[in-house]
Amino acid sequence: MHVSAYSVEHSHEYADATVVIDEREAVLEEAGEVIHALAHGVITEDHLIELGTALTDGLAPRTGRTVFKTVGIPCRTGRSPTCSLSYA
Repeated sequence: MHVSAYSVEHSHEYADATVVIDEREAVLEEAGEVIHALAHGVITEDHLIELGTALTDGLAPRTGRTVFKTVGIPCRTGRSPTCSLSYA
């Protein structure tokens, strides 16, 4: 898998990119630039690929650019005592 990582500050920067996310529900609730990109038709929910899926199934990139958006999940950041170690 090839990942070109950079900071996305504007929702239009998601256009023509493969958007890998940590958790769909959290991103749709908390990630303002993703919510804005969806609301303005820059991307659709079909363009959002959860990290676990990307790692197990691979990616079919829309372009050579891949954006990873994370909002932080307690399990992955080590803040949840009830987290399973076999998350992915």
